[in-house]
Amino acid sequence: LAEERVRLFEVSPDSLMHAETTVDLEGLIDAKPESSYEESRAYAKKYLNDLRGAISDMSMAIELEPQDQYNYSSRGLLKEEIGDLEGACSDWRKASELGHESSATWVKDQC
Repeated sequence: LAEERVRLFEVSPDSLMHAETTVDLEGLIDAKPESSYEESRAYAKKYLNDLRGAISDMSMAIELEPQDQYNYSSRGLLKEEIGDLEGACSDWRKASELGHESSATWVKDQC
């Protein structure tokens, strides 16, 4: 499960169609924020190359569920992609503290 959630960078035609549908539901997501909705919308925005929007949604997911190691890890990957290695390292450190092993490796290798 952990590694599947980290694969948000794999894009396929089906995932793009899902991404467009998810972003179209933004009003519903905003009306009743839940961590899983925010995560889904973040992944959708990533697929649509809206990295800053994806980071914003992942930040909201973290606010709603601050002990979720996967959200910190995923936001770190997004920050790395926009060139914010300092921010990525901060998120990976937090994910590592919460038990995310891949993040611990990324901190060791990149931070």
